[in-house]
Amino acid sequence: QVQNYKIVSVFLPTELGNLFYTKYKEHNYDNDPAAVAQFFPGVYLETSLGSGCLLNVEKTDIYIYYSRETAKPDSVATWVSVLEVTKEIIQLNKYKSRNDEKLTDPANTTHMYLKTPAGIFAQVSIPISLMKDKVRNQKFSNVRLSIQAEPESEWEHAWKFPGTGIVNTLSKSYSRLMLIEPDSINSFFEKRQLADNKIAYLTALDSKTKTYTFDNIANIIQNAMDKNIDPLVLRLVPVWVPYYEYSNGYSTSIMESAPVPYLSPSAVTLKKGDLKLYTMSSDVSY
Repeated sequence: QVQNYKIVSVFLPTELGNLFYTKYKEHNYDNDPAAVAQFFPGVYLETSLGSGCLLNVEKTDIYIYYSRETAKPDSVATWVSVLEVTKEIIQLNKYKSRNDEKLTDPANTTHMYLKTPAGIFAQVSIPISLMKDKVRNQKFSNVRLSIQAEPESEWEHAWKFPGTGIVNTLSKSYSRLMLIEPDSINSFFEKRQLADNKIAYLTALDSKTKTYTFDNIANIIQNAMDKNIDPLVLRLVPVWVPYYEYSNGYSTSIMESAPVPYLSPSAVTLKKGDLKLYTMSSDVSY
């Protein structure tokens, strides 16, 4: 599944192109990227129409077209230089999320919720002591966690689910749902860590069964047992996972980068009564 996006083209004055050319002649920008940032810090976009609009700019390119004479008489060659502007500044500066207190009410024993960009995450509590009684001194080889979601709303303006695996081809990233301990969330994003299947796990929604399944979280379960952490509290966080494509000349491979918070509007209702944990130790399963 691929996410749709729109491209807007704006023609800039020729004077701006001449200014870029002059600056490049004055400085060796190829060896001094900081000088480029000082001269041209970026582009600022602001919506002027619509109500409650969330503008998420995935990528901005500036194309500079130029030409020069060649060695052949009366021959002119043309080129284009592309300046890519990265997302260094938080773009969603202001938004309002309503009725969030209903989604975070601890008295709700039947459902839990995910909602972005409001930052409402679901939380799972795993009874480690009960699991210890079952396996005693055995070591886990596989632990699978499955979480059931309510079907999508048929309302025309209903938000899409997070963590569907949808691919954004423009920013080369796909949506995932991450499982992580609450105390590790801040450092995970600040240090731009990878989901290594030790402290953080990724999954995508099964669109047919409407379930999020983490295939093997044995490492974090075993660690909790070894450290007598009970219960083990884990949080579900929607993320974008950037990826890079590289080729060896024969085939193309994909390498994942550090996940980033998912800021697109999304929401899903999860069933507390349909949390299933399948475990397997070295010589017994249940």
